[in-house]
Amino acid sequence: MSRRRPRRGERGAVIVEWALTLPLLLLLFIGLLDSAQMVLLHAQLDNLTREAGNLVSRGVTVTEAWATMGLEQAPLDLDASSQFIFTTIGRRTSTDDTPWVLSQTQLGGKHYISSKVGAVGSAATLPGITSIAPGVNLLAVESAYSFSPAIEPPHFTGLSFPTFVAGVAYF
Repeated sequence: MSRRRPRRGERGAVIVEWALTLPLLLLLFIGLLDSAQMVLLHAQLDNLTREAGNLVSRGVTVTEAWATMGLEQAPLDLDASSQFIFTTIGRRTSTDDTPWVLSQTQLGGKHYISSKVGAVGSAATLPGITSIAPGVNLLAVESAYSFSPAIEPPHFTGLSFPTFVAGVAYF
């Protein structure tokens, strides 16, 4: 089998083609890494939100749950880069079965979201729940954590990464 020698100028064409495609390949690779990082962060935040709700629903104080969350997710800086909203929902009176926001505690160093459940003293907005039984209290834990990608997609693509990821858990 004989090997053909490249003609004069072909080697230069290959280098030019490589130089033109390399930035696009790097941009695609870094974008994939950023997307994977965001998915991982979202999964960690969902697990953390569920665990916090589980602890508080079992009688642990919000402050103790916050301290436990900090130990469980050491790579995440909850104090500086997150927001957690713990909302207790129940009846205001024995005759009114409407769910109301009874109390709310916000922790974390950022303010990304307003509670989707509602403000203290207002009727609670819960997915699929319009009434609540006497003596039953629900707990909603809403969370948000900052996300900053390594590289922003070019503006001409119309794509962008969110500035934070959010989660919610109901107990």
